[in-house]
Amino acid sequence: MKNRRINYFLLGIFLCCNFLISQLSPVFAATLSAPTNVSASDGIFTNKVRVTWEASPDASSYIISRSTLPVSQGGIMTKLATATGTSHHDTFLSCGVSYYYWIKAQNENDSSKYSHDQGYCLESGSTSFAYAVDNESLTFNIGGDSDWFWQNTDYYYDGDAAESGEIDDLQESWIQTAVRGPGTLEFYWKVSSELDGDLLEFYIDDIRQDFISGNIDWTLQSYSIPTGTSNLKWRYAKDSDKRSSADSAWIDKISWNQDFIYMEPPPAPINVSATDGIYTDKVQITWNAAPDATSYVIFRSELPVSQGGIMTKLATLSATSYDDLSGVCGVTYYYWVKAKNSYGASRYSYDKGRCSSPLPAPTEVSATDGTYTDKIVVSWLPSEGATSYDVYRDNYPEGEKTKIATTEDTNYEDTSVDCPDAYYYFIKASNSIISSEYSAYDSGYLRCPTPPPSSILPRPTFLSATDGTYTDKIILSWLSSNGATSYDVYRSTSCCETKTKIATTSDTGYIDSDPILNNKRTYYYWIMAIGPYGVSEYSLYDTGYLWRDPETPTAVNASDGTYWDTIKVTWKASEGATFYEVYRGHTANGEKFLRATVFGTSYNDPNVRCRSCCDETDIFYYWVKAINPAGDSAYSSHDTGYAYRTLPDSDSVSATDGTVENCIHITWNAITGAKSYIVYRATSLSGKKTPFFTSTNATTYVDSTVVCLTYYYWVRAVDSQGYFCTSTFTGNVDDGYTKSCSE
Repeated sequence: MKNRRINYFLLGIFLCCNFLISQLSPVFAATLSAPTNVSASDGIFTNKVRVTWEASPDASSYIISRSTLPVSQGGIMTKLATATGTSHHDTFLSCGVSYYYWIKAQNENDSSKYSHDQGYCLESGSTSFAYAVDNESLTFNIGGDSDWFWQNTDYYYDGDAAESGEIDDLQESWIQTAVRGPGTLEFYWKVSSELDGDLLEFYIDDIRQDFISGNIDWTLQSYSIPTGTSNLKWRYAKDSDKRSSADSAWIDKISWNQDFIYMEPPPAPINVSATDGIYTDKVQITWNAAPDATSYVIFRSELPVSQGGIMTKLATLSATSYDDLSGVCGVTYYYWVKAKNSYGASRYSYDKGRCSSPLPAPTEVSATDGTYTDKIVVSWLPSEGATSYDVYRDNYPEGEKTKIATTEDTNYEDTSVDCPDAYYYFIKASNSIISSEYSAYDSGYLRCPTPPPSSILPRPTFLSATDGTYTDKIILSWLSSNGATSYDVYRSTSCCETKTKIATTSDTGYIDSDPILNNKRTYYYWIMAIGPYGVSEYSLYDTGYLWRDPETPTAVNASDGTYWDTIKVTWKASEGATFYEVYRGHTANGEKFLRATVFGTSYNDPNVRCRSCCDETDIFYYWVKAINPAGDSAYSSHDTGYAYRTLPDSDSVSATDGTVENCIHITWNAITGAKSYIVYRATSLSGKKTPFFTSTNATTYVDSTVVCLTYYYWVRAVDSQGYFCTSTFTGNVDDGYTKSCSE
């Protein structure tokens, strides 16, 4: 009986324990596992960090937190979001700062421990698209619904590539650039997308050339670009259907190699036309643009060249029209136009033209000299077509004219004058439409009380001579001396040398246009007043000079290998220069050829020859001349320049001939300056060369992808800028085969 009670007692304990275990089983359920493979992007994006992880069994959601330091170092976790999926994009952050991202799984009963990874985003503009595709010489535009961006997780060359932006259905992400052909374009592309639904396309001038879709690994594309400017465009676009694979496209290593184009001087302009009396202030010359011309030079003569006409240069410009405002209306001129580019100039084309002046200026203007004590009477001959006349007055021949009256008569009495000043009068003829030019002036003055006899007149004052204003004359002016009836003008080349009398005038101004004037000299002038009672002392002198030749340019510098197909020439500005002419030659003492006319102090010499871009390219010599209307400077000292030089292909390639089983060993000597090497292979000497291996520093490679054939190998060196020989293969080739092929 005792044993039976014990058995019932044990049975009760057993049933009670089972009940407690069933009620407490959730408490002792297996703990949720922390998310695994947490990954925060490192500099892939410029506006966010992408965080991904693998799902935890039994998890219903995930909590994402962030800190700027590890928790063990005092980092404070800030909750960012709760997600039901396995990714999160953090856009509320500062790019360039490294963050720690903490992920834990949770459900209604439990939560896991944290897993973490560190990530950051790039500062905007820190890495360009051009850098991603290894070509910073081209200018790229990026657009669409989401921009392409730099990334370093999936690439073909040099550790980075461009990836399409994240887009939704019926959206696109594109890039484009422009090149001037002819030349060869090469690039690598890759896509991971829905097959035949989402496409990576390539266009030339809006015409699609090719596309890829599905899962296509890195593939080389090559296109010949025709002469002229071509617009290039890569476009990744999605249809309205499902997503698949990585849903992205990539582009890497865009290479553009422009062919050299030999150009000739342009042909002579055609349809040169000069207006015949259409305008009263100018002759307008127009012509058709000449092919390949970069500028035009306009000349003028009063006679045909065959009849002794002398052509005077008027201007150099890039437009196809010119307004000549410097001619004399009524005179017929011959206008000569030639086209220029950096390779030379065309022959001349010409036409004749004139401007007309419907109203001639009044003639025989006469102002009374001491006839009246209270007025000066001005008279003139009538101008045909005039209905009125405007009377102008000034105290100097070259001063600012003031209009004092309008009259329908051919005379005017000026009573607003004083002794002993002289006044200069100019007349303009007018009608209801236009006015004439100013007439020639005449001076007049009142009859003033006779000064007492004196052997010495007051010397002239305020003598002024123009400084570099004109190319063919120096204009003098001075104040009148009381009692003077005329003035003697003296000149010298030094303040202390003998003065030479060059003119006598009754005016208070003189134009020195003596042919002996030299624009490299400064001249000294004095004025002596002459009157019925004697002469004055010499005035104080003033100096004057012609418009001088410009100074010779200095500090000429031509770039040495800085640019792929251009040599940049710079120099210091020359005093007095209006523009510059850049010359080029092949030797220091050889013939110089005009390359360009420029208005700044730099010139980019295009289309410089580069035979292979691997051997030494031609070295050119450059000189610069300064030009202004007065003349030309001497040639500057020369400087040499040359285009970019990359590394030659390896000339020491060696492939094993049947010495190794099922593979071929390729070796080559290191090339100084090489950043990496590209191995090319073909199945015949003239067959298509395919790049299939890139080495950063090794000079050997084992080709284990061969079958029982003879293969030909070439090796190209890539310099620090990412360039290598592209036009031709300049190194040696060696063939090889496996041991199985030799048995």
